[in-house]
Amino acid sequence: MKVTKKSIIGDVLDAAPDTAVFFFEIGMHCLGCPSARGETIEEACAVHGTDADALVEKILAERSGDGAFVIARQVPYGSNMIKDLAYTLRSRVGDIIMVLGSVSDNKPMLAVMIGDDIVAKGVDAGAVVREAAKLINGGGGGQKFFATAGGKNPDGLQSAIDKAVEIISSKLN
Repeated sequence: MKVTKKSIIGDVLDAAPDTAVFFFEIGMHCLGCPSARGETIEEACAVHGTDADALVEKILAERSGDGAFVIARQVPYGSNMIKDLAYTLRSRVGDIIMVLGSVSDNKPMLAVMIGDDIVAKGVDAGAVVREAAKLINGGGGGQKFFATAGGKNPDGLQSAIDKAVEIISSKLN
């Protein structure tokens, strides 16, 4: 599906459920609502005060060189919302690599979610998060497909996110 600012949000989500995170980022949290699913990207961006062209570019740019869908960034979400988002996208996108970080009460949190296609290539989210957590002076662990870490150094969060993506990418190449 070719995504443009005239694309209907429901059509985009049906074709690529992994794009939901971008709509969440602009404040569009009711993606299941019939009225929201019937809007164009341009209409939703106007309502939420964001640039439709920039959102479309972001959606189109998120595939890695090996075709995996990569979401790696700091977000203003709590741990429960990150986990819900991660599990929702994982159930729909087999080749997802999601590395999200957030800070709450000056404490960084890192979450790594990888899809079944990525796990099948030998990537272990628990091992990735344990290594990346060193950059936030923390530790963590979890399952092969989902792991979290907490730490004491919020200044190292972006470096930890970047390190996690680097580790995953090295295993896929």
